[in-house]
Amino acid sequence: KKMLEGLEPLVRRRACKLALIAETLSMEDRDILWGAIEDQVLWAPQGLSVALAQRGVRISRYHIEKHRAKTCPC
Repeated sequence: KKMLEGLEPLVRRRACKLALIAETLSMEDRDILWGAIEDQVLWAPQGLSVALAQRGVRISRYHIEKHRAKTCPC
């Protein structure tokens, strides 16, 4: 039997940090958050992170960038 036979990608079990935070928001706020995450023209990651923090939602620039690059567990 070959050593790497049956090699498969890791199954991601944890939710994305953005998804976890979005679940705690009202539906209206969740829609606003996802809209801002998707709007890369209006919202740079650092600016969005700062604006959210001013409203009590702590999401780092790093997590915004990972989600936008589709390298998060989503």
